[in-house]
Amino acid sequence: MVIHLWPTTAATTPPVLDEYRAGAASGLVPADAWADLSVITLTEEESALAADFSTRLGSGERSCLAVAVRHQGLLATDDRDARRIARQQSVPLTGTIGILALCVRRGYLSREEANGLLAEMTALGYRAA
Repeated sequence: MVIHLWPTTAATTPPVLDEYRAGAASGLVPADAWADLSVITLTEEESALAADFSTRLGSGERSCLAVAVRHQGLLATDDRDARRIARQQSVPLTGTIGILALCVRRGYLSREEANGLLAEMTALGYRAA
C-alpha cells in the first residue's frame, strides 16, 4: 500500500529491508509487500548523520531518519525514540495507523479492511509506542 500512497517517493534503506526480510522469514509480515519500494543506499554524509543519532535507535531507524533529514522527506515509523528525534529535526512523520487511515481516505482499503489488518498486526505483536 505504501507505494500507492507515495508512488514516486516511497523508499527504504538496506538495514530496514534486512529487518523486513527477517520478519517475512518469520511469517510476521508478507514477503512481497515491499517488493516495489526503491532501496536507497546512504551517502557518506547520510551515514555520518545516522551514526550521530542515538544508539537507542536501530540501524534501520537511524538510516531512514538520516535520509529523511537530508532529503526533507516523510519518515514512517512507529518507534517512539525515532519519532522524537524526527520532531527535533523537523521531519514530517507518519506511522502504521496514519498509513492505514490514509489508505482508507484514498479508497485503497475500506475501514473494515484497515481495522482487520490492524487487528491481525496486533495479534502478531504489533504495538504503537
